Amino acid sequence: MSELARRRWAFQRLELRHYRCFASYALTFHPGLNIIYGPNESGKSTLLNALLDALYANPFSTKSELTARISFGATAGWSLMLELIAGDQHWRLWKHYSAEDPARHSACRLEVFSPDRQERGEGDKHEGKEALRRWEQHWSVPREVYLATACIRQRELSAIVSDQKSLASLQQHLREAALATDLERVLKQIEEHRRDLRRRRDQLKEQREIIVSKLQAAQGQSARMREHRQRLQQLTEQIAQRETQIDELQHLLQRWREVSASQKEWERVSREIEQLQRVLDTLERLEREQQRLQTELEQARAEADSHTGQKRARAWLGVAGAVSVLLGISLITVNGLLGGALMALGGLLVLIGLLWQPRRTQQSDHRFQQLQQQLKECRLQREGLLQAHNPDELRQRWRQLAVQQHALQTKLEEEPLARQLLEHAEEWLRRERQLERLLQEQEQARQEMLRTEGALQQLLLQDDPDELRLQQEQLDEQLAHLERRIQVMECTAQLLKEANQRYLNDLSPRLAPCIERYLPALTCGRYTQIQMGNGLLFQVYHPEAGKWLNADLDESGWSAGTLDQLFFACRLGLVDALMAHRRLPLLLDDPFLHFDETRLRAAMELLARVAQHTQVLLFTCRPLPEHPSDAARITLPSPFQASTA
Repeated sequence: MSELARRRWAFQRLELRHYRCFASYALTFHPGLNIIYGPNESGKSTLLNALLDALYANPFSTKSELTARISFGATAGWSLMLELIAGDQHWRLWKHYSAEDPARHSACRLEVFSPDRQERGEGDKHEGKEALRRWEQHWSVPREVYLATACIRQRELSAIVSDQKSLASLQQHLREAALATDLERVLKQIEEHRRDLRRRRDQLKEQREIIVSKLQAAQGQSARMREHRQRLQQLTEQIAQRETQIDELQHLLQRWREVSASQKEWERVSREIEQLQRVLDTLERLEREQQRLQTELEQARAEADSHTGQKRARAWLGVAGAVSVLLGISLITVNGLLGGALMALGGLLVLIGLLWQPRRTQQSDHRFQQLQQQLKECRLQREGLLQAHNPDELRQRWRQLAVQQHALQTKLEEEPLARQLLEHAEEWLRRERQLERLLQEQEQARQEMLRTEGALQQLLLQDDPDELRLQQEQLDEQLAHLERRIQVMECTAQLLKEANQRYLNDLSPRLAPCIERYLPALTCGRYTQIQMGNGLLFQVYHPEAGKWLNADLDESGWSAGTLDQLFFACRLGLVDALMAHRRLPLLLDDPFLHFDETRLRAAMELLARVAQHTQVLLFTCRPLPEHPSDAARITLPSPFQASTA
C-alpha cells in the first residue's frame, strides 16, 4: 500500500434510522469524489449533520439537541452506523441515542478490522463508553478543527456578500483554524479547567467562611467551656474544703452531742435516783412514823385504861359514900354517933367522888384520837406508796441506776474535752449554726455544679474547635494549591498563545504555497500570487490594478464571487498545510453558489484532482452541467419520499 493510501481516510457507508427526516436510509460513498444532489428539504444538511454526529456526537449525553434529531412520530430515539476506511483498516461505528435516560439506555459499538481478519469477520470490538473513547482516541481531530478546515459550507462563503465585516471574521476564523486547532481545544480545555478551578476555589472559600464562622462560634463555646471548667474546678475545691470543714465540725459536734447526751443521761439517772431515794426515804419515814404512832397510841391507850380505873374508883367512892350515908341515916337512930360518923364518912366519900374528875382525862382522849387519826393517815400513805412501788424493785432499780450513774460519771471523767464541751455550750451552738450555714452553702455549690455541668454538656455537643481549625488549615492548603494551579493555568494559556503566535508566523510561509496551488485553478489563471501578513492576513496580487490588494470588500477590485473563490482556495490550502499527515474526507455544502459556469467547471476539475488523494463529498441542490467521469453521483429522494426511501 502506498504512503498516500495509508494516510487517506474515506467514508464507505452510512445507515440512518429515525434520524430527522429519514425513518430508514442507507448510503454508500465512493472513495473519491461524491456529488450528492437533492432539492431543498431533501435531507442534504441532515446527511451532513449525520456524518458529524457519527464522528463527534456522544449518545450518552443529555443535551436537548440530540433529542431534536429524532424523527417525528418516533419516540424511542435514533441510531446511525458509519463505515469508513483508514489506511489498511476497516472501521464500523454504531451509535444509538435513547430519548429515555440516555446515560443508561443509549449505546455505542466500535469494530476495527484489519485486512487479514476482515475476511474471517474477526476484529477488535468495543462497547459503550469505552467504544466512544477508543473512537475519539483514533479519530483525534476536534470538531472545531474539522469544521474550520475540511468542512466548507455555503453560508460561510455567502456571508461575505451580506456583511462587510464577514471577510475579516472569516480571516479570523482562518487564523483560529490554523492554530493546529488542537491548541484552541487545549486553550478551551484550559479555560474550562480554570473556570472549574475558580468555581472550586469559590466553593472552598464559601466553605472556609462557614468553617471560620463555626470556628469563631466554637472558640466562643470553648472559652465558655473553659470558664465552666474553671468554675467546676473552683466549685470542686470549695466543696472539698467545705466537706473537710463539715466533717471536722460534724465530728466535734457529734462528740459534743455524745458528751451532752451522756451528761443529760447522767442528770436524768441522778434525778431518777433522787426520786427513788425520796420514795424509799418516804417509805422508811412512814414506816418509822407508823411505828412511833403505834407506840404513842399504845401509851395513850394505857393512860386511857388508867383513867377508866379512876372513874370506876370514883364511882365506887360515890356508891360507898351513899351507902355510908344511908347506913348512917339508918343507924342514927340506933347510934347517933356512929350514924353521924357513917353519914359524915358517906358524905365525904360522895364529895370526893364528885370532886375527883381532872382535865387531863379530856386531853388524853383528844391525844388518843389524834394519834389514831395520824396512824390511819400514815398507814394510808404507806399503803398507797406500797401499791405504787415495790420496795424491792425500787431498791433493785436504784442499784441499777447507781451503776449506770457511775459508768456515765466515769465516761465523762475520762473524756478530755468533757469539761470544755460542757462549760462552753454557747460555742458549740455557734458551731452548729456554722455547720448549718456550711451545709447550705454546700448544697448551693452542688446545685451550681449541676447547672454548670449541664451547660458544659450542651456545649460539648457543638463542633470541636481543633477539628474546625484542622479543616480550616486543610481548606487553606487546598485554596493555596488551587491558586497555584490557577496561576499555572493562566501562565500556560499565555505561553500557549505566545507559542501559537510564533506558530502562525511560522505557518504563513508554508500556507502561501498551498493556497497558490489552488488559486489559479479556481480563478481560471487570473489570480496566481498571494502573500501572508501577520496573523494570517493575506493579500492577493491584482494584475489589472498592478498591486497587492487586501482580501476585503472595502477593496473595489473584488467581487463577491471572487472573494468566495479566494476563501475556498484558502480553506483547501489550510487543509494541506495542517493535515498533510492525514487526508480526512472533505465536506462541501454547496460552496459554488456564486461561481459562474466557467469557474464552476474549473472548480469541479480542481475537485477531481483533489479527490485523487482526498475523499470529497459535495452536497448541492443545483444540477451541475457536467462532472468528472470518475465521480459518483448520489441523488437524494424528494421530501415526500424521504420517509420511506
